[in-house]
Amino acid sequence: MREGSLREDPTAQIAMPKVGRSLPRSLTEEEVEALLAAPAVSDPLGHRDRTMLEVLYATGCGSLNS
Repeated sequence: MREGSLREDPTAQIAMPKVGRSLPRSLTEEEVEALLAAPAVSDPLGHRDRTMLEVLYATGCGSLNS
């Protein structure tokens, strides 16, 4: 291109690499304990909520990382 022997830039169609995202930070032990202690287990819905939080945390399926 600079020397005038090419009409088009051959690199114009090359896609730029995607910028990676940083990994989420893990919750501290204190944050996990506070999260699991938040639902009122005396209430059936609170007991359900705590159980769901425990399953999500134990399996790594939930969005318990921030």
